[in-house]
Amino acid sequence: MASVSEHSGLCHAGEGAAVWRTSIDDLPEEILIKIFSHLSFTELVDVVRKVCRRWRKLSRDLRLWADKEYHVGVSRHCNSENCKSGRTEREAMLIFRSARNLRKVHKWCAVSPHVIDVLCNKCQRLADLRLHAAQKLGYSTVKNSVEQCSGIHVLTAPDELLKTEKFSEAVSRLQHLRVLCLQERYVGTTCVLRPYVLRPLGDGCPRLVEIDFGRMSVGTDDLKYFLNAKNNTLKCLRIKWSVGGTRNGGLPQLKVLDLPHGYGVEDNTVIAISHGCPGLRQLSVTHATKLSPAAFSEIDCLEHLEILDVTGCSRLGGGLFPCLVGLPRLHTLRMGTMYFGTTYFTELQPGVSSILKLSGLRCLTFDYSDVTGVPFDKFPENLISLRAHIKKGRIFSAREKLRCVYSYEIGECSSC
Repeated sequence: MASVSEHSGLCHAGEGAAVWRTSIDDLPEEILIKIFSHLSFTELVDVVRKVCRRWRKLSRDLRLWADKEYHVGVSRHCNSENCKSGRTEREAMLIFRSARNLRKVHKWCAVSPHVIDVLCNKCQRLADLRLHAAQKLGYSTVKNSVEQCSGIHVLTAPDELLKTEKFSEAVSRLQHLRVLCLQERYVGTTCVLRPYVLRPLGDGCPRLVEIDFGRMSVGTDDLKYFLNAKNNTLKCLRIKWSVGGTRNGGLPQLKVLDLPHGYGVEDNTVIAISHGCPGLRQLSVTHATKLSPAAFSEIDCLEHLEILDVTGCSRLGGGLFPCLVGLPRLHTLRMGTMYFGTTYFTELQPGVSSILKLSGLRCLTFDYSDVTGVPFDKFPENLISLRAHIKKGRIFSAREKLRCVYSYEIGECSSC
């Protein structure tokens, strides 16, 4: 029989003597939570919450779940103790019911709408939700997700999310949404493309700073409306720039602009970007076969530009480098896959000597290109921080000159 004093930590060892006994249950909640913070996702769910009612309550503390994430469908991405995965829908729903304060969920496969409903009903503090591109979304599922998990900050979803005005209006009610990534859906090997409905999104989501349209098409009028509505908040934009006649400008807060597969991008478009996005730090215009060095004649307006990627812009030659001299912060330049039709990009002149004036350059990439005319022998004394990289390409220069670039990364050169 235990005495009352034993329960309080005091145990009588004999007349006139007392011994104090303590256990982990005597620790204050703050200390217990600190201890629990060193435990893994699995230990919190499978061990701690099953010990007693007090521990079960503490295991749900928000501070313990800020860095935890759950993956549905695969386990190979879970290489941390803060991560847990499940392959079946049943496993996922059990976790959602147990870990009510789960903040990040990544679904690597399409699941039934019921799984998404359970997630949003049980884990209402969800901040980062990433759905598979093949996930089918009904309006009731989207509406329920928005209502139950109104604090979502990052959302990755199939393009169906903005397929109609009703869907777009539901998403626009996410007041805390900061990052939205939309993915194209494939049926077999065919990509199903559909235009977005953007106007409601332009009026809502006041904290949206980054959006990725992937390779989806965007209506000209809707895009203009959206960009005008977000001109003071949007910082990162990724879009397939194939909308005829559209010009991107007037986005003073934009920091990152990515125009992948920009076959339709013309010189005037880049000039408009230079004047309309003065705060831009990273610009990527890839496979824009219409671009000439004239497109970058006014790029010095982008005084904060640090990274420029013009991979696949085959009409650009050595004339690009003089245009870049006026960019004091440029440290990364990528010019991969440079060729004209079937003729490789073997001559960078004129103006290639201007590359030596880019004193802040740290990374120069000519991947998958055959180039010549680059003054590699002058790099060590002019570009002391540079690491040049050529992957599966060739440098047409004298072998003795190539030895001068021993400190640079020249990877997988087929010949010299």
